[in-house]
Amino acid sequence: MSELKSRSDSATRMGRISDVCEQYRRLWKSGAPPSLSRFLGDLPDSEQPVLLSALLPIEFSMRRETNNVVDRAKYLREFPEYAHVINDFFRDEETRNFGEAGETTEPKTSGEISMPHTIGRYKIVRKIGEGGMGAVFLAYDPDLDRSIAIKVPHTEQFEADSIDRFRREARAAAGLQHPGICPVFDIGRFGNHDYIAMAFVDGDSLEAKLKKLPTPPSQLFVIKLTKAIADALVVAHSGGVVHRDLKPANIMLDPNGRPVIMDFGLAMRMHGEAGARTRSGQILGTPSYMSPEQVDGDPLRVGPAADVYGLGVILYRMLAGSVPFAGSLMAVLKQVANDQPRPLSEIRPDVDPDLAFLCMSMLEKSSGNRPQMVEVSSQLLRIGRSLASSARTIPPRERALAPRKLQRGEHPQSDPETSTSGSGVFNWNRLKWVAAGGMAFLFLLAAITIRFKTEDGEYVVQTDSNNAQIEFDGNAVSISDGETRSVIEFKPATAPDAAVPQENAEVAPSAPQPTPPKIEPHLPVQTSPETSPVEVSKDRPQSLPDVEPIWADSPKALTPPSDEANLARILTEKGALVGVTTGSSIPKWINAPDQIPSGKIQIVGLTLSRGLPHDTFAAAMSCPNLKYLSAGSVVLGDQTARLIGSARNLEMLDLQRSPISDDTIAAFSELKELATLNLGYTRMTAASAHILDNMPELTTLQLHQTQLGDAGAIHFRKLKKLERLYVDGTGMTDRAAEIISSLAQLQTLYVSSSSISDEGLRKLSELKKLRSLSLPLSGVSDEGVRSLAGHRNLESIELVGTSVTGKTFDVLAQVPLKRIQLRGCPVDSNGLGGLLRHADSLEMLGLFDTKLGEQDIPMLGKFKALKSLAVVYNNDRFTRGAESRLKAQLPGCRIE
Repeated sequence: MSELKSRSDSATRMGRISDVCEQYRRLWKSGAPPSLSRFLGDLPDSEQPVLLSALLPIEFSMRRETNNVVDRAKYLREFPEYAHVINDFFRDEETRNFGEAGETTEPKTSGEISMPHTIGRYKIVRKIGEGGMGAVFLAYDPDLDRSIAIKVPHTEQFEADSIDRFRREARAAAGLQHPGICPVFDIGRFGNHDYIAMAFVDGDSLEAKLKKLPTPPSQLFVIKLTKAIADALVVAHSGGVVHRDLKPANIMLDPNGRPVIMDFGLAMRMHGEAGARTRSGQILGTPSYMSPEQVDGDPLRVGPAADVYGLGVILYRMLAGSVPFAGSLMAVLKQVANDQPRPLSEIRPDVDPDLAFLCMSMLEKSSGNRPQMVEVSSQLLRIGRSLASSARTIPPRERALAPRKLQRGEHPQSDPETSTSGSGVFNWNRLKWVAAGGMAFLFLLAAITIRFKTEDGEYVVQTDSNNAQIEFDGNAVSISDGETRSVIEFKPATAPDAAVPQENAEVAPSAPQPTPPKIEPHLPVQTSPETSPVEVSKDRPQSLPDVEPIWADSPKALTPPSDEANLARILTEKGALVGVTTGSSIPKWINAPDQIPSGKIQIVGLTLSRGLPHDTFAAAMSCPNLKYLSAGSVVLGDQTARLIGSARNLEMLDLQRSPISDDTIAAFSELKELATLNLGYTRMTAASAHILDNMPELTTLQLHQTQLGDAGAIHFRKLKKLERLYVDGTGMTDRAAEIISSLAQLQTLYVSSSSISDEGLRKLSELKKLRSLSLPLSGVSDEGVRSLAGHRNLESIELVGTSVTGKTFDVLAQVPLKRIQLRGCPVDSNGLGGLLRHADSLEMLGLFDTKLGEQDIPMLGKFKALKSLAVVYNNDRFTRGAESRLKAQLPGCRIE
């Protein structure tokens, strides 16, 4: 089955599911509550998870109206095989992509946007949330088989220039590429509404996180988070885009705690007419985070410095616990314009002076006196390294005292006023995970004393830090405040005269002391090949020292379960989704002990959303029939990676978005049976690409947004069975294209934001089995398109943002193209004439942001096989009646 047919089937299924949802809703409203299980049973098993995710919001809403709400456990008992769908639905129902904290001075409407079945080609799953600006929906993209978020503003209340701003500036954001900026995939219009399709960030906003914290986070944590945001804004400003509405509610934290800037709805270009679209006197933004020039309402004065100010307010809030100015709308605007914020040094004298100075300089009234964003990033790097370096000596308020050996009969001394447990403030994901896991030997301490027994005797560790995290493995203690980590090794005592008491350590005078433990800072520094660890690159932001992720190791060795049924019980009790078989080839996925089949079972699959005790995970990796492992976004350590690497029978490994780097990835080099590997959005570089040399069975390889480059592509040569390759945003050039052209079985290739030129496309044209080719934002032109003339299997081609005009598509008459996407290309009437050679076969034609206009409607009307045509939206060359005229000529075709 071709990929296009698969997509068509998917669209048919989603249409059928939409009809079922409508019937389900009508039955509820008629007073005859339908049976959820019966509706699910009417569809094939493969369609039931999607249907359940669509029916649950309806079911829950109707039950709430009738005061008959049931809890998650009821659904889990009834549909245990779809626990992941149910848990996803019951997860925080607040807006997760666009926080509403803080009033934005944009027009609001009281009318809700009803949930449609589809928006453009996207199938709506549920409404995530709705606020003053509009609604956000979770949707499914059948073409690319992924979940996305769709934002729909209350456009019926907006003036025409506001709609124009929404469209133009969404397109400006779409040109930005950085892991810290939420990707914008598409803009369009349905009914009377405009929409933006973007990545779905499954996490909480910084606003939500800050509200939950009892005290401000540690300075190193604040520095790292702020620097990550600044680095993303450096890219935005370099691309000529100013955000203008920076606030914690517009910054999401992904499952790894990494910030992602959202909502460029108020963004503006720094150059050209788009930058002058905002009217003078119109105040846009969130008052507490607005710069003085925004308060003045002069759009010509609003530039990158406004974002520096907004980030300064965020930094101030994280350090001080509150924003500089608060109160009523007018009171805040007046303070922003005229008053100076209270100095950080008065609120928190413990804040590093350089950090406090930087924060206050970002809040200068005059935009010219604020540092540029790249300077902010550089200063944060310098300050962070300085603090990390000083942490090697573990200053008094941020350290555990050095352990000492206890004498016989002696008990550790503690202050009764400070011996209670507390919550550390550090990595939010780790905090949430530790609370959920419950089995980790980790202590979140506030002035507590802990005793450790070793072969050499008994030691005590005391701390007065409210940020301390301590881990003991029998030979050493790891002490961390969430940002820095020190390892204290227990070693036998030497001669008494060699003992040198550690600073502030409690020394018993009545007995000789052992040699103090060796304290070794554990601060791995991430550096790029182009820059040294010390020098600050003006053009390329650098990384602060990283804290090694901690996998939840058990405090003592566990006896491996005697059989796999017992292991499955342990795994499900710890929140894992486990695939088991009883001899049949079709696995059953379970998430509770009572779902384990009777008799002898085999564990064949494992899906994790959080860590496991070390020995439990080790036992799972030793299962001889384990084929599938998914631990995307889970933090992995080197020891855990080695365990994964020992599962030699794995056929599918999905670690997408796990914050792993080359050293960890290298442990997978012996997984020779892998057919599917997903390391997208990890820290992989060419240095670990050699693992591919030992994976000859790979058919699907996903390496989205990694730093692979041409050097990494060299290792594709041995993947002779590869059918699907996704290497978008990896820095490929024609050299990589030449290597890829040797993959004779390749059917799907997606390479975006590359330097591949016509020469590279000529090489790729040698892939005779290729059915789908995507080269958006590449160097391909009309001449390169000619090289595809002899292809007999290519059905889909995407050349978004290239210089292709469409003129040379006439030479591709023998190519069975069904889908062409040329959005943002200079296609004019002549180019459309070239595309006309495919009028009888094309099912989808994307021509947004081209040079086509009203005069081209007759020619567009000749594409009779089209099911989707994207050309009218946001194109002032078409009049208001153009869409109706096209619909009349192309009945059954969706016009956008």
